Amino acid sequence: MHDLKTFYHHVSLGTWGWFFKPSFLDERRICARVFACVSGLVHMSEPAPHCPRCNVPMKVEVDRSVLFGWRYRCLARMSEAERRRRKVTSRLCRASVSAATNTWFDNCRDVGDALYLTFIWSCRVPVRQAIRDSGASEHAAVDLYSMCREVAEVVMTNEIKDHPLGGEGLYSLLRPC
Repeated sequence: MHDLKTFYHHVSLGTWGWFFKPSFLDERRICARVFACVSGLVHMSEPAPHCPRCNVPMKVEVDRSVLFGWRYRCLARMSEAERRRRKVTSRLCRASVSAATNTWFDNCRDVGDALYLTFIWSCRVPVRQAIRDSGASEHAAVDLYSMCREVAEVVMTNEIKDHPLGGEGLYSLLRPC
């Protein structure tokens, strides 16, 4: 996966397995996590996001208990008044944000399943077959297919607003003979 353009050009249902090994070969779904980071689906570059509480840049902190193995942590000092208002004793803010927050993988347990279900949705595979093929739960597959439809609906709605049907020289098949 050195070049994403090459990857996107060659990926199909037949070549998917070259890039994403089955779960019994890649139990921790390393390939899927690397792909999510390299392709920009998960934020991993500088600058780090700002703290949702105090709006200062956060620091990267290793945390193996979260999906991608790191989180963003705020270590800003709080004023005495702010500590009293929040009723905390610590001088540091200590707010944290997961790398998957506000991404396709927010509240996701398995990155590989999410990527696979998204890909086979784009290949128009019915949800029942997707459940059988992916091994994901029915609830997870239906939720992800629903999210894909919602995103497609928003994209298409915005496309239609930007490019209305008709006009001189456009859509000649729609004109009467």
